[in-house]
Amino acid sequence: MFRTVEGSAEATYEIKKSVFIARIKGVNGVDEGVAFVKDVKSRHTDARHNCYAVLCCDGQKFSDDGEPSGTAGQPILQAIKNSGLCDVALVVTRYFGGIKLGANGLVTSYQRAASEAIEKATTVVVKASDVGEISCDYTDYRKTNELLERFGKVLSTDYGDGITIRYAVPVEERGKLDELLAESTAGRVKATYSGVENIKYNE
Repeated sequence: MFRTVEGSAEATYEIKKSVFIARIKGVNGVDEGVAFVKDVKSRHTDARHNCYAVLCCDGQKFSDDGEPSGTAGQPILQAIKNSGLCDVALVVTRYFGGIKLGANGLVTSYQRAASEAIEKATTVVVKASDVGEISCDYTDYRKTNELLERFGKVLSTDYGDGITIRYAVPVEERGKLDELLAESTAGRVKATYSGVENIKYNE
């Protein structure tokens, strides 16, 4: 289980005429994070620096992008680590205002901009979950759907002669859910599971 960002968020921090624009996005792996960085850079080619950090379950990358070594990429990465987030990419674009900030000023500014973007982001919890499917009739739908939403997350619902629900349930909750489904429907509703996936849940 870990926490990540749903969608993206942006924050702007200004100091001594320098403008720091921080953008954070939830990503699936380092490669997707790097692609996000490249996209941001392509939209801010006139900026002096586009510094970044990508922190994912499969690794991490960061860059000072021309700033003095250790004053940008690492502070951004540290802000992500301090937040407890994973599978995120964070880019801080700097428009230089003509006044030098010094090494300590840069570290503080990049970390603050990154932290403000993190604070604005919507976070979710990612849990290893069993993905299942249930078919039921309309008389069992309400109680079945309530249980699925209580213990997991409904992914899709198809209505026809009967109802087919695709859902996810955290691995540790599957046993209890299956037991209650059987009890509440007198054994009429049974799930088939297709495998385990990482699923996002609201905090």
